[in-house]
Amino acid sequence: MLESLCGELFPKVFPIFLCDRGSEFSDPERIEHSRNAKPRAKVYFCDPLQSQQKPKCEKNHVEIRKVLPKGESDFDALSKPDMAVLMSHVNSYGREALGWAAPYDLAQLTLPTNLLDRLSIGRIPAEEVTLKPYLLSHAIAGK
Repeated sequence: MLESLCGELFPKVFPIFLCDRGSEFSDPERIEHSRNAKPRAKVYFCDPLQSQQKPKCEKNHVEIRKVLPKGESDFDALSKPDMAVLMSHVNSYGREALGWAAPYDLAQLTLPTNLLDRLSIGRIPAEEVTLKPYLLSHAIAGK
């Protein structure tokens, strides 16, 4: 999907993927190549139990878990619009490591024009950012 949204810019925007050992990354050849078998990116794996090898990704994971607590959340209950809402809030939250800029703002500067719009990810004003379970309460077990 990202490749179709980025078009020819995909290999420039996503030249590498740094992955953990999750099952979603179990087919690196498929990630590295387009449907027509043309190479498009390289996949690299972190060492097991070494989350510090991709700390910026782990920060997003921490923020996501504020909304969807581990062991209490059903990711299968999330729709594409739910994911867009979640990522809009997570990426609108200013980060100290970014000089209090929001990842959304930096993405607007570096990603292909309108990519975030096409993914339905929008900028949430700082005072409206919500990183609490009630943002997506229907995805919390028992709700």
